[in-house]
Amino acid sequence: GKRAGGSGEGSADCAALCTEALTNLQLFVQGFSMREYGEMLSMMVETCVEITRVGSLAGASKAAGRGRGRSAGAGNPAEAAYLVLCALLDERHADIAQTAALMMQRLMPTLLGVHVATASSKRAGNQEGQQRRAAAMQFVQAVYRQHATTMSAVCALVRQLCMRAQDKADLRAA
Repeated sequence: GKRAGGSGEGSADCAALCTEALTNLQLFVQGFSMREYGEMLSMMVETCVEITRVGSLAGASKAAGRGRGRSAGAGNPAEAAYLVLCALLDERHADIAQTAALMMQRLMPTLLGVHVATASSKRAGNQEGQQRRAAAMQFVQAVYRQHATTMSAVCALVRQLCMRAQDKADLRAA
């Protein structure tokens, strides 16, 4: 069998398998109520947010915009993970406002840029981090547009971002 990670082809195979698994998870979430399985819902949110941090981002912001509508399919693991997160925002699983609050809390490191994985160069890492932050922010905006009940979670996120984000002057002084 092929091993992921060693070659470009192996990484592509791994990404395709991950995307397919997440697409299947999305279909599962759309057809199965997790109201009685709060811990599983929490683990899914945490795992999907983590995948958005490591999966390829090309097109991830498009997934956030598609939201709960039936899509043609995700193009990469990050996009597929955002689609699963959108599917989890349904009253049959849990209170949408509470689920959104959990998602916003988990997205905080991405939005602050403190999760950036090591890259071959600092410039590549910064560009990747910017893409991840942009995709996460587009997801937050899409959630708010589709679910007005998430306003308190989004406001709490904005407050936390304002309090935790470093001032540009602090960065210049360092």
